[in-house]
Amino acid sequence: FPSHDINGIEIALERAYKDNVDSVYLNGDILDFYQVSRFTKEGNSMSIKEERDMFFEFIGWINENFNVPIYFKAGNHEERLAKYINDKAPDLAQLPELSLSGFLKLDELDIQFVDGRQKAMMGKLIVVHGHEFGESIFSPVNPARGLFLRAKSTTLAGHNHQTSEHHENNLKNDSMACFSTGCLCQLTPNYRPFAYTKWNHGFAIVEIDEDDSFEVSNYRIIDGKVR
Repeated sequence: FPSHDINGIEIALERAYKDNVDSVYLNGDILDFYQVSRFTKEGNSMSIKEERDMFFEFIGWINENFNVPIYFKAGNHEERLAKYINDKAPDLAQLPELSLSGFLKLDELDIQFVDGRQKAMMGKLIVVHGHEFGESIFSPVNPARGLFLRAKSTTLAGHNHQTSEHHENNLKNDSMACFSTGCLCQLTPNYRPFAYTKWNHGFAIVEIDEDDSFEVSNYRIIDGKVR
């Protein structure tokens, strides 16, 4: 928010509802925090308060339609808030109200916060936003392969806004797979009008078995349909 794609979000959540998901994991860059970013600001850009209000409305919609646990992972865009406060007003950095979790009222909303530099486990699948490794892992044509080269483990990330998968076995015959998911933001933002040449709309649904094995359905959204 505010550069979200409403149709993409609705399609993803409709599929999640159809598949009877039992939790929602927001894997970073849910808010832009553009006004506290390092970039030159446009005069008509949305305020942080407006971004946050959009987020509250979105969470309210999820709660109304799903009533399932929600997890919020901080991505590189959310980390802009802490960096801004540390740079501009370090004396305020320790106030819990100005932490990301406090600012977004995640405790009040009963949302579990996952710190931006923390990995999550979905069974045996490691889930990160992707910025934790730095930009260099995403230089290959296939971002999931770039993720594999750095993680060396079965991992899912979303930072690159591009749906891809990469599978390899090692000499022990251990099977490893990495996944990068598409995004649910606009594909032609003002700051990058031709992003659609690389980015695509998408999301993933992860099914976890009792033995912690898992299945990743890494979906693309094309022409308004889940592929």
